[in-house]
Amino acid sequence: MATRNTQDLKKLIYDTLNNDATLQTLLGGTGRIKHGSSEQKAEYPCVIYSIIAEVDDPYNEDRPAGITRTRLAIQVFSQTSSSDQADSIEDQTYALLHGKQLSGADVLVYSCHRVSRFPVYESDSKAWRVEARYDLVNVGQ
Repeated sequence: MATRNTQDLKKLIYDTLNNDATLQTLLGGTGRIKHGSSEQKAEYPCVIYSIIAEVDDPYNEDRPAGITRTRLAIQVFSQTSSSDQADSIEDQTYALLHGKQLSGADVLVYSCHRVSRFPVYESDSKAWRVEARYDLVNVGQ
C-alpha cells in the first residue's frame, strides 16, 4: 500500500501558488491563499485549495509502489461586478499547475492536469467563484 503524503502535497501546492509574484499581485497581496473551506473568513479576492479525493494505485510488477492519484479543487473568490478578476486569478493558477511536474522536499507530482472549470455567481455573498479541478499523480520521495 502506498504511503500517503497529503501534508507534503498540501505544502507543495501552497508553496507553488504562494511563491508566484504574478498571482500575489492579482490577489492584492499575501495571506489570500488558504486551504479548506474558509472562504467566509478570507479577504477577497482569494484562492481556496483543497484535496477532495485520494486513491492509491495498486502495486503491479510494472508499476512502482507509492503512487497516489489525487483530485485537487482550486476555488477563486472575487467580489466584483464581473468574473474578470476571478478568471484572471484562475488563469494564473492554471499556468502554475496544468501540465506541470511539481517537486517538493517529500513529494513529487508526476503530472497535474485540469479536468474541469466552472464559474458561478453566488448571489448570497455577491461573489464570483471560479472552481477548477485537477487530477494529480504523485508519490512520496
